[in-house]
Amino acid sequence: IATRLVAADVHDAVVDLVEGHSDLLLCYHHPHLPMELDPERFPLLELGTEAILPYSATGRGGAPRFRLPGTREAPVPYLAYAPGAFLGRMVESVLQAAPEHCWLDRRYQTDMAEALKVMTLEGHGVAWLPDSAVVRELRDRQLAVAVRPSAAPRWRAEMAIRLYRDALHTRPVVAALWNYLDREAQRER
Repeated sequence: IATRLVAADVHDAVVDLVEGHSDLLLCYHHPHLPMELDPERFPLLELGTEAILPYSATGRGGAPRFRLPGTREAPVPYLAYAPGAFLGRMVESVLQAAPEHCWLDRRYQTDMAEALKVMTLEGHGVAWLPDSAVVRELRDRQLAVAVRPSAAPRWRAEMAIRLYRDALHTRPVVAALWNYLDREAQRER
């Protein structure tokens, strides 16, 4: 299969799918941030879930260098997603539902989780990152969750991983891939 991967924000990726510029759309989904796609024309496969949590570089003993919620006098340096980014909106929903007020000093922003991870590893602050982005760094004790372990569930968000296609314009190779993924997803249930 010849492929081309285009990393885009959700809005642009949806437009590409609707206008026929892409065959598939792989993205996160959360009920608070629904996608307005007609399910008859754009069927979906739910491939799994992923959490997003606040992480900090580690200091001595593997403890996080920065820990939420911070204080008015000493806000936590915050490495943020750009305002329109899906993950940025997810973090905002976490902060709105947080168990206590969070004192943050925004130091950097981008749309890219990998760029936030690099800045976090360099010790510039706290960033919410998807689980899949930090597996190695957690194993190597380079990053740690930036809240008390008992409080971590209240500072996280769970997202579905979804794959969409255009049922009206599906090439045979895309249909074959879709059918394979559908069988695998059903097998894992």
